Amino acid sequence: MHKHDVLTQLTIIRGHVEMLTSGACGDLPPQAQAAVEKINTAAKQLVALHEQA
Repeated sequence: MHKHDVLTQLTIIRGHVEMLTSGACGDLPPQAQAAVEKINTAAKQLVALHEQA
């Protein structure tokens, strides 16, 4: 897998996280909201690592 392939997948993950947190898919229970926020944080960290590489 190439570097740009990884970034593409991270962009897709972050897009879906944004849809979930915006309420586009309905309200999330608090536990799910917390989990989605952790996913978003991890995805942002991976993008930052990707940009440093």
